[in-house]
Amino acid sequence: MNVIQRDHRIDNLRGLGTLLVILAHMTLPTVLLNIRTFDVILLVMVSFVTFRLKSSNNVPYLKYVWKRIKRLVIPTYVMLVTFFLLSEIISLLIQHSHAFDLSTIVSSFLFLDTGIPYIWIVRIFIVIAFFAPLIGSTTEKLEVNKNKLKLALITIVSLSILIVGGAFYDNCQFDNTVLTTVLRSWLIIPIIYVAITQISSLLLLQSNRWKVISILCLTTILVIMFLSNHIVAFNPDDYKTPPQPYWVFYGLIVSLVCFMVIPNRSISFLEFVSKNSLNIYLLHVIILMFYNKAISIFDVSLQQGSSTMSFWLIRYIIVLGVSCVLIYLTQRLAVRKGI
Repeated sequence: MNVIQRDHRIDNLRGLGTLLVILAHMTLPTVLLNIRTFDVILLVMVSFVTFRLKSSNNVPYLKYVWKRIKRLVIPTYVMLVTFFLLSEIISLLIQHSHAFDLSTIVSSFLFLDTGIPYIWIVRIFIVIAFFAPLIGSTTEKLEVNKNKLKLALITIVSLSILIVGGAFYDNCQFDNTVLTTVLRSWLIIPIIYVAITQISSLLLLQSNRWKVISILCLTTILVIMFLSNHIVAFNPDDYKTPPQPYWVFYGLIVSLVCFMVIPNRSISFLEFVSKNSLNIYLLHVIILMFYNKAISIFDVSLQQGSSTMSFWLIRYIIVLGVSCVLIYLTQRLAVRKGI
């Protein structure tokens, strides 16, 4: 029997991406916020590669999709139920009004942008779970058959979606705000991310030589966009929602570099974060939301007498540290109980 070795590079990349996404929620200095904004693109690429590894094990499409959706949706719903129950109990204890209205709760369970913060990314990975297998198989077949024309057409269509997607998002406004939110959250944004996944697949299937050429070409395009639009500051994060070419190209460039330079060897902490990425992410949402609420209720000003850097760094260490420790202790307890 052939034993398939674990790809430590994918663990390292997923762990890095997860840490950076969590970092983004810490009210960062502007420069750092923009430098790390490639994280979502990186995770999209990792998701595509993960599917390729699964497909090499002959996992059927529907089985893969169903397993992936269950793994995304069930833990998220458990987290949301826990969070809303705790919020309501705490609100009753301190005699505050209801923590969240019904609209926010329903929107959260539907992964809409009008729900609680930080949950939108689960919606993106649900969409990718559906389309990554189809994109991967189609792109690989075209690569094998050297059908350059169809590959070029797919690339042009994907780039066109990136260019016009932002305009469709901005113009998608109806008198019914619920309809607007649903269409933006579950139609326009997902279509843009499908295009991003398609472009990512084309880049990742290339040799390292062509990856370097792609990085140089994307960098040139990015510089031209930067100059032609008279952009005076490095601010790709401002173009993240809806995803626009400036943010996407920056994310693709840095992510490709990461794929080429991150080593394929075990890095214990990144591997731990990778294996528990969703649970750590969901737990950090609960901890961060209560942390921020406590600061606002008790009027705690951690920034007085300390630098902005120490403020976000302290918060990051606390939120990430507590999340990781709780996950680790839970796993150790499960092992002892034989679960």
